[in-house]
Amino acid sequence: MALQTIRIGSAVDVFQYDDADFDSAIEVTAPIKSTAPIDGNDVLRLEDIATTVLAAAFPIGSVYLAIVATNPNALLGFGTWVRIAEGQFLVGFKTADGDFDPVENTGGAKTHDHPSATSGASSANTMVDNNADGTTISVATGMATHDTDLAAISHLPPFYVIYIWKRTA
Repeated sequence: MALQTIRIGSAVDVFQYDDADFDSAIEVTAPIKSTAPIDGNDVLRLEDIATTVLAAAFPIGSVYLAIVATNPNALLGFGTWVRIAEGQFLVGFKTADGDFDPVENTGGAKTHDHPSATSGASSANTMVDNNADGTTISVATGMATHDTDLAAISHLPPFYVIYIWKRTA
């Protein structure tokens, strides 16, 4: 019922229609415009700008996390992506800490070995007051030993596996 006005391109003629008769002013079977707008009145479709918006959200050097193995290029439609940090935990950058600076530094180990060692000490008969009440007991002479013969030990905290991609171009 309301009279609507449209302009197509740089046409001088203005077209008017009554919106009560039609759902839209223009119906097309092909894109009206598939490049950047020339001025603020140009028509853009969401499909035409989605890649530009996503590329701005994921600049080169960005990381994309997913639980599907599909390369982000196939999902987002742009960029060169490589998988990174396979089998590694992620940790935040920390200035002047050789373990966590520079960015993309790696380190750590999944397991480590404990050296095998035996230690011992001999003791003489000694009087010991266990509770400071004047009552003493005698500790006999002997050898106390401690043997550590450990193999490689895993120190993995609980984890959740995902795909990690980095945009390189």
